[in-house]
Amino acid sequence: MSAQKPGYNELVTVFRPANNQELILAKSLLQSAGINFFVKGESLQQLYPGVLFGFGIHTVEMQVAKEDAATATELLQELNTRE
Repeated sequence: MSAQKPGYNELVTVFRPANNQELILAKSLLQSAGINFFVKGESLQQLYPGVLFGFGIHTVEMQVAKEDAATATELLQELNTRE
């Protein structure tokens, strides 16, 4: 096991939005709770504007620091229960 670099946080995926509306809601929930996040794949969506979320390499994932994962998962729980 290697030592972590100062300022390094291990990120874990807590949410995969199905569309832009879910992404906006999830961002808002995490921001209001003061949880920093990273949206993996968000910039890729801009390269192919006609391609929707969730298709292979175009999947978007919201990631947070490992220590914030439980809180973030709880906040995003309602968004994760899609039908």
